Parts: sequence; C-alpha cells; structure tokens
Amino acid sequence: MAEDKKPNPVGRPKSLDGVDFEQVALLGRFRATHETMAEHFDVCVRTIERYMNDEDSKFCRVYKKAFSECKMSLAEAQVNAALEGNATLLIWLGKQHLNQVDKQEIKQEVDVKSITIKTVSK
Repeated sequence: MAEDKKPNPVGRPKSLDGVDFEQVALLGRFRATHETMAEHFDVCVRTIERYMNDEDSKFCRVYKKAFSECKMSLAEAQVNAALEGNATLLIWLGKQHLNQVDKQEIKQEVDVKSITIKTVSK
C-alpha cells in the first residue's frame, strides 16, 4: 500500500537566484505566461509574479526587453509584407499608424410634407 508521494516541501519556496537570463529572454520573446515560466524554472507562480512585479529586478527587465524586441520584429515583418504588396496589411497599418479611416458616404433623400397640429381646448 505504499504510494509514491512527494514529501511536502519545507522552508521557503525556491527563488530565481542564479537563473539563466538567456532563458528568461527566450521566454520573453515568446511572451510566456507566469504559469509557463514557473513550470520552466520549477518554482511557484507567486515567485515569478514577485520578480515580474519588481520593475528593478534583472529578471523583469530582461523579460520585458526581449518582449519589446519581439514586438519590434513583428512590426518590421508587417511593414515589409505591406511594402511587398499586401494591400490588406497596407490598409490596416495606415489605419493604425496614420489615422486613416474608411469614409462611408451616406446619402439620403427626405421628402418633407407639411404637418398641421391642431390643439383642442377644453
């Protein structure tokens, strides 16, 4: 009747001291969730949240910088695709970055007839 149970952890949860920041950058480039990072580094989600909420921590800075680089690469790819002739993407980028809008002209003719209102006094 012996079961393979892991013993309950004792003491403080693991920290991210000595973490490989190249892996943090890789996770940032793919916008990994806190849950995914916790699984990857074998720590609890709260540990990741603590590091990510500390704007001054190297963990948070490396992650955010990598994600920012990812966004810039995506934007560059979109612009290149648009300039290569993707009309839909050209229109979308124009709306997003150049404040361009689709004009829809609505023309309506109204025939107004004279209306008489009678009031009745009591």
